[in-house]
Amino acid sequence: MKEKAFSKFLRNQVLIIGALFAGDQIFGFFEQNYLNTYLDQVLGLTPLFISLMVSLSAVMGLIMNITWGIISDNTRSKYGRRRPFLLFGIVAGISMIIFAFSIDIAGGNIMTAYIICIVLDVVIIGISSNAYYVCERSLIPDTVDLEKRGRANGIINNIGYIGLLIAIAA
Repeated sequence: MKEKAFSKFLRNQVLIIGALFAGDQIFGFFEQNYLNTYLDQVLGLTPLFISLMVSLSAVMGLIMNITWGIISDNTRSKYGRRRPFLLFGIVAGISMIIFAFSIDIAGGNIMTAYIICIVLDVVIIGISSNAYYVCERSLIPDTVDLEKRGRANGIINNIGYIGLLIAIAA
């Protein structure tokens, strides 16, 4: 039994979702590898402060992932249930850029810079990136029919891995 090819519309949807996954991989790579290094190398903080931020960020992620899932499941807009929440990815990206300048914003005060980093990572990035992640990952079942979902998921994840390679090369 021959499988039908993707329609042009579905192919474009899969490529767009793949681009979102690539952005997700790039953002996640830098968040996981450089935010903690920034606290250690630039601010010179002890592992206690770093582990506090990582722990609070994980708790915020757990809470917000569930919360955004419920909110997006119950959202009805002319753009769909998930797409409006993808704009939160912009907020997360801008917050990550501001994170790099926290010591300058704090006027050289290490503890003030740390508090800025906590607010940015735990609160702003924690809330906005989870809104993006939940809705981005829900786009596949919302967009692609069940019989084509495996193939679409493979294409989307491969595009995401290309994004990860770009992040590693940067």
